[in-house]
Amino acid sequence: MAKQTWLVLLTCASVANCAKLLTVALMGGSHTFMMDEISNILASGGHNVFNFHQMVYLLDGPKTTRGNYTYIPWTIGGNYPEMHRKVKQAFAQNALRGEYSIHWFLTILNLHAYECDELLSDSEVLTRLRNENFDLLVIEAFHFCTLLLAEKLKVPFVAVYGTSSYNARYIHMPSNPSYVPAFMSHLSDSMTFLGRLQNAWVLLRNYFEGQMCFNSFNNVIRKHFSGEDINLEDLHHKAELWIYNTGFSLEYPRPLLPNVVFVGSYLSKPAEPLPQEMEDYLTGDQGFIIVALGTMVESIADRHLIEKMTRAFSRFPQKFIWRFNNNSWPSDISLPDNVKIYKWLPQNDLLGHPQVRAFISHGGINSLHQAVYHGVPVLGLALFYDQLDNIIRLESKGMALRVSVRELEEETLVTKLTQLLTIPSFKQSALRTSKQLRFQPFTAAELTNRWIESILKVGSGEHLKPHSYQMPTYQLYLLDICGFALAAAVLIIFCAYKVLRSLIHQAMARFHPTKAGEKQKTT
Repeated sequence: MAKQTWLVLLTCASVANCAKLLTVALMGGSHTFMMDEISNILASGGHNVFNFHQMVYLLDGPKTTRGNYTYIPWTIGGNYPEMHRKVKQAFAQNALRGEYSIHWFLTILNLHAYECDELLSDSEVLTRLRNENFDLLVIEAFHFCTLLLAEKLKVPFVAVYGTSSYNARYIHMPSNPSYVPAFMSHLSDSMTFLGRLQNAWVLLRNYFEGQMCFNSFNNVIRKHFSGEDINLEDLHHKAELWIYNTGFSLEYPRPLLPNVVFVGSYLSKPAEPLPQEMEDYLTGDQGFIIVALGTMVESIADRHLIEKMTRAFSRFPQKFIWRFNNNSWPSDISLPDNVKIYKWLPQNDLLGHPQVRAFISHGGINSLHQAVYHGVPVLGLALFYDQLDNIIRLESKGMALRVSVRELEEETLVTKLTQLLTIPSFKQSALRTSKQLRFQPFTAAELTNRWIESILKVGSGEHLKPHSYQMPTYQLYLLDICGFALAAAVLIIFCAYKVLRSLIHQAMARFHPTKAGEKQKTT
């Protein structure tokens, strides 16, 4: 213990005088895991770290274990937790039917806005956070309220984004539609003419849908920032730095801004030993396959879908280990001998097991990063948001196949999974992609600590921000230049028309003076 304290003190001496940091996690699932990991990384770097977390998203299992930081819980009372559970369940079940749409996403954002209103109305918790006098916030910016909380506390912040670079437009990241697929375009970076046309259309559609997402928080902003010129896009520009939980082992190559850092993956790491009971079940020469559809889907209510999946799994010699809430399994459907369900899985440790053969995944970015890290081929069963885009990225790298949940049938599942298990190129591509993630110059932890230390020592990240943050929209997108060019073109065409018309009249007068004269009299 004394040795650890001494090491922390030594580290503190080199890290901006042991800054006091607050990490903010208002989302659940993989977002919570990521912010837990970041909190531990920063605390290990010698900082005094506090983590502010919304209790409605608290998860069961070993993942709730806190490390060497101070945990500040916050909760909404009354019947909100039950209402939140029902909305989340309805969202997940619609996604499992292949019915995800922007309207369902807006339903979730309306919940976020309600949570935000409750948080910003809680004077007791705001006073406590202000009195801590934090040097820097590290926020998970997928939940827009974290931006508003930082503005309310008047503390500089670093923004972390736990999914793909969906918000690239908000921070003016260069996104040429000819080779950078738009969010939910379901395209790779190699596009035909029709692909580029589709990508441009999706990019335009995303602009208007993004405004709809921002509008979900309009009432919250009006209520808690009355008289202030506050909008969510400008708050994106206030971040001292943007850290993305992704890297070019999964993302397509694209230009980045100086204030944008791709760290690779926070939740991918060497595997630890499995619980003995689980290890005993998985032993065998044929290996095993992991089935996990993310923290949003604890179980599947559609019995027909369960029957299709279990029948397909029963036809394989491998064992299946499936994350499924035991209490929700239909009592009249028996599990095949080679399938076992668990309410919670140590996913990273399973993916790092030498006997794993494949991973059936919803396509969440953390899950796919872990599959990439351990070189495991993936069968993607995308449900919503960025998941299909993520799976297509792995598919383009040759280590994944996908099945549409809307069209899922027993034979389709068997065919795709058989291909994944028997064609060597999938495993070879997975191992090649694994090297790209494992052998980065710096780990996610090293990059995070180095960049946070840089921001603390410099005092801000203003030197990294593009001037575009200070430009009005018409200048940023050259609308004034386009308008000037259009007006100039119209003027030139008009003058040319006048000159040409005059020349024609002169020519007509020269060759037909009588007719020209008569015409002039009549006019």
